[in-house]
This record gives sequence, C-alpha cells and structure tokens, in this order.
Amino acid sequence: MRDRGMRVTDRLPDVTTINAHLAGQAVEQSEVVSGRRLRVIPDGGDAARCIWTPGIRMAVRRALGVDERDFLWPAVGRLREQKDYPTLLAAFARVSQQRPDAILYVAGQGPLLQTLERLMSSLGLKERVRFLGLRTDIPRLLAAADGFVLASAWEGLPNVVMEAMAAAKPVVATRVGGVPELVEDGISGFLVPPKDDEALARTMLRLMSLPPEVRSTMGEKGRTHVERLYSVDRVVDQWEELFLELLERKGLMA
Repeated sequence: MRDRGMRVTDRLPDVTTINAHLAGQAVEQSEVVSGRRLRVIPDGGDAARCIWTPGIRMAVRRALGVDERDFLWPAVGRLREQKDYPTLLAAFARVSQQRPDAILYVAGQGPLLQTLERLMSSLGLKERVRFLGLRTDIPRLLAAADGFVLASAWEGLPNVVMEAMAAAKPVVATRVGGVPELVEDGISGFLVPPKDDEALARTMLRLMSLPPEVRSTMGEKGRTHVERLYSVDRVVDQWEELFLELLERKGLMA
C-alpha cells in the first residue's frame, strides 16, 4: 500500500529524497519513484557523541554485569519482523556453543518480545542473552561492546550501524538496503546474506577470533568512513544545496 501511494503521488513533488543509493535503485527499478526526481541524501550522525574512553567502557560493563573477559555483542532496534531477531538468536546459539564467553544484549522494545523470550529459552540462551528494553543511552551501550551485530531482513540506511561505526566498533551485518554503503566488507566489518543463521554465526565467530588489535583497526576504519561521508555538516551541506537548486529552478533566488 505504501508503494502504491508513492506511485500515485510521485508527480506531485519536485524532488523525492531517499537516504541510500541502493534503496534508491530499488524504488526506481520497481517504478515507485521516477529516477528524474529522486535525490539521495544520507542521514547524518554526530560521531563525537559516540567517543568513549577505557574508563567509560569498564564502568558501563560493570553496570551491565558484563565481565571484562566476555565478548559483548549488542543488537539495537525495535522488536519487529524487520530486524529478524529469530535469525540472530539462532545464530547466537551456534556462536555460544563454541564461545561460552559470548554475550548478546538486545536494546529495543516491540510486539515480538514474548515470542523472542520463548525462543531464547528454547535455545538455552537465558544465561547469555538479555533483552534490555528501550534504552536512551545507546552510545554508552556501544562503548561497552566488543563488536556490533545487525541481522535485519531489510533496511534503509540504519542509523544504529552508523553509530556503532562512529564508536569504532567492528560490525557484522546483513547485506540489505544501504548497509553495504556503510560497512566495507572485510575492512570495517563483515557482511552476510539475510535470513542465514549459519552464515551469521560463522561470521560472528570469525570476528571474535581476530586479534584485538585487528578488530580495533577495523573499528577505526569504520569511524573514519562515517566521519568522512556522514557527518552532520556534510549532510546539511547537501540539503542546503538541494534547497538552493529548487529555489533557483523556480526563479525564487534574489
């Protein structure tokens, strides 16, 4: 219904914006939006709010009850079908069989909570997985992390991946939507197919097996990528350029 509505109204705006090139290609190929009126402007983020120190990391881990020897994977997002937490839990069950030091904390709320809690129990993960509910301190949660995981079945340009990269965390994520525009496979993290718990588990284990200095380098490369392409200033400049272009097109520039 959303796509049908966009097709019907496509001729009304002067420009339709979207936040990822791959998502733009998808809506253009499906003829939801005309490519002539489509402009890609990504979301922006303030990388400075995700900077942390070892002291902050240790304090947050203590507050969360995470031992320094544990490997903490946070996942962040609404408990809805899009985020595909069942695949993540199935993958983490495989991970925990080989790495009992692995912990998964899920931040978010939504209608699938009870279903996911039952699945967690059936997989024997009650001691290794926690559902944290709604959190307003995601940068602090990321500070405590050793990696970040996203198992989404579909996405636009996920801000939480951008935040994880700004926090210099290596990312394992599904190759959906604009995620490949954020995560450079093998450089700042690893990409896997969606709906594939075996591939997700294998790749999470791969990241965990890397030396800490290699993971740190991957995280720093991710942070540099986000600062270069997705800073608030850069995104604001793109919006200003678009507004000025439209004003000039309509003869409203002084």
